[in-house]
This record gives sequence, C-alpha cells and structure tokens, in this order.
Amino acid sequence: MSSFGFGGTNAHVVLKESPASAEAMADTTENRLHLLPLSARSPEALTALARAYHDDLAGERAIHDVCYTASVRRTHHPHRLAVLGRSTADLVARLKDLAPRLPIRTTPIMAPVFVFGGQGEQWPGMGRELLAQEPVFRTAMEECDALLRVDAGWSLIEELLAEGTRSRLADTEIAQSLVLALQVGLARVWRSWGIAPAAVVGHSVGEMAAAHVAGILSLADALKVAVHRGRLMQRGHGQGAMLAVDMTPGEAAGELAAHAGAVSIAAINGPTATVLSGDVAAIRAIAASLDARGVTCRELKAPYAFHHPNLAPLATELQQALQGLPLHPPALPIASTLTGRMCEGGEFDALYWARQLREPVRFADAVTALAGMGHDVFLELSPHPVLGHAVTQGLEAQGRSAATLASLRRHRPDREVMLTNLGRLYELGYTIAWPGLYPQAGRRVPLPSYPWQH
Repeated sequence: MSSFGFGGTNAHVVLKESPASAEAMADTTENRLHLLPLSARSPEALTALARAYHDDLAGERAIHDVCYTASVRRTHHPHRLAVLGRSTADLVARLKDLAPRLPIRTTPIMAPVFVFGGQGEQWPGMGRELLAQEPVFRTAMEECDALLRVDAGWSLIEELLAEGTRSRLADTEIAQSLVLALQVGLARVWRSWGIAPAAVVGHSVGEMAAAHVAGILSLADALKVAVHRGRLMQRGHGQGAMLAVDMTPGEAAGELAAHAGAVSIAAINGPTATVLSGDVAAIRAIAASLDARGVTCRELKAPYAFHHPNLAPLATELQQALQGLPLHPPALPIASTLTGRMCEGGEFDALYWARQLREPVRFADAVTALAGMGHDVFLELSPHPVLGHAVTQGLEAQGRSAATLASLRRHRPDREVMLTNLGRLYELGYTIAWPGLYPQAGRRVPLPSYPWQH
C-alpha cells in the first residue's frame, strides 16, 4: 500500500507463478542419478560413517535431499568415498561392505589437465542426456548452434538429436564442429562443478577446443576453424584409412619402407602407441603383415587419411581461409601436439592450423611436457576416452603414475559417466562446487553424526 496524496491510497498486487513445492521438485530429481559424498579424518572413521549411512538410509527419505545435505551442508575431510545411486535403496545397497574399496588419502598437487580427444569416437546419442538435464551444457550447445547456423548453415542441436539414417556424425564436415561444441559444453559443466583445468592439451581436432578453453581463440573463431577444416577434410572421405599399431615410432617407420609415399606416421600417442595414415590398400597390407606376426593393430573407423603429407593442398586452402585469425594471450598453459612443447599462445595462427592438418600429432611429447610440469591427473573431454592408456604409458616411462578420467563413454548414460568421474576426483581430494551440482537446492535433512574415533 502507498499514499500518493491527491491520488488516494493505491494497492499494487504483483502476480507470478508460485514456487514449485518440494513434492513437485522431488518428481524432477528423484529419478536422476545422485552422488553421495562421505568423508572423515581417518580410514576407520570413514568406514564407521559408511556403516552409519547404510543403517540410517534404510528409512524413507528423498535421495535428492540426502545427497544435497551431505554435499552442501557437511564439512569435507581428507579420507573420502563417493557413492552413486538413483534412490536411497540404491545407496544402501552400494554402501554395504564398502570397506575393501575405501580410498587411500590423496592430496592432488594441482588441478587436472583437460585432454580434448580427436575425431572418430563420436556416437549417436552422445550428449543428449546432458542436453536435457544440464542447463550449463544446454546453454553452451545453444551458443554453438547459433554460431554454426550463420557460418555453416546447419543446426548443431538437430544433428546431435538426429536418429538413424538422418545422422551425419560420420561426415567430418559435421563431426569436427560437433565434437568441438560437445567438448566446450563438457568443459563448462566440469567448471560449474568446481573442476577447472590447470592446463590443456588437444589431440588433432581436439586442439581447437583446447585453444578455446585456454582463451587463445574465441568460441566463434574456434568454430570457424572447425567449419573450414571439416569442409576441406570432407573431400577426402573414403580415400584413405588409418591404423593404430602397438609399436614404437621407429618400429612403425620400418613398416613404411615398402609403401613409400603411400603411408606415413599420423600420430605418436605413447611410447608404443603409433597411428599410421594413408592409402587404403597399403594400410590393409600393413595390417595383414602385422597380424601374421602377432603385432597388435586396429584399423580406425574414420575413412580418411588424417595428418598425411598428401593433404598439403588442403592445408594451403585452410591457411588462406584463416588469414587474420584473431589470437588472445592464453589464460592457461597449453601443450601443442604439433610441436610437442608448451606454447605461448601466439603460435596458433593460420599457418599453425595448416601444418596441424597434415603433420603428425605429437601427443606423447606433449604429455611428456605436461608431466615435466608436475601434472599427473588427466581428464579426457571427448565422446569416448581413447587417450588414457597413452597418458599412463607416457608417465610410466618416466617412472611415474597417472590418474586418467573420462567425461563420456560410448552408449553409457552421460551423467552416470560424469558423476562417476566427479566422484573419483572428490576421492582424490579435489574441492567440488556442490551448489553447481544442485541448481535445485534440496531440503536439509538429518543425517548420521560424525563418528569420532578414540
């Protein structure tokens, strides 16, 4: 009510939709996967706490409220355990007899390295659950979609949702931009959960996302690189093949002598993880020879000869299309997989992307450079993890161990994979931004008290 003198007394009523009730909110959250974090000051106390939760959660209680309270309303101690479930009954079942897998206390030296994988592991359905359930991911996809509609003339979201024969994921013209957008969305979700990278590295196509997340390329310019690169590479569809071989680069080079010019080394991923690229017949002849000698090898799904010298004419076109590409100082350390060294940021010009199209991927060298800075936790952002073994192999060659984690896995629910690995990061000692995981705050409910040890 307010008095305006001669106008008399006026009443102002503002109408809006009433807030959702706790019951309505429960309907939208109770069927989702949840992460229950438990922590204590000692392994013994953690074991006792897990048992207390097992007994306490046998009663009726909403899983959203339980996990919200345990996440946001509790102090997080060094010894940790993360349990996933879709209901309190799930949690009770998984809390039973957990003592054998209680984690050893680990304090990370620094934030993880974000590893952006390349093309070839995309699959129909990837990202759809995140699109429907994670607003941060959805916003990123909508931003990329708007930019691509202008630059490429097609809808990223429509391609992400396309079914069956309508799907064009196998076309590099579509796949390269779509993989980039997916990786940008994954990076934003991880950041919203408190997991920010200490450094980044990208494998082939993934280097565009790495350059963007490092702050070197704007989102619009990263997509511009992807659009031009994808269009040019589309011309080579069906004209080449790639073969992953369990050999050192020197051993792999020895296999190329009989196929001079037809096959080259496309990627050096680890000490004994090399990829060959080139003519289909020559690649298959090498594969047959290696199979006969018991050498592990696998033809990759992509019907292209990526990172082959014969791509030089396309590389020249790419350089011309990207002249004047704006670059910004990096906000994060970035390891180049073209040079295998840490970069200052100014290297990622038009010439860099032209060379990157046709020259080998030196992922192993880049991992060595990152390991030299003390990094030992690597989180892969890609449709399916394929680089973890190479990272582990690279650090083991230096007498060190690595923790490798994934964001998505082929034909597995998106949130299940992300929350499983968020739980691993929590157990490793990382600080999670719990409110980011709970945009819909739950009710505070009573939970077992801390089991003090004598």
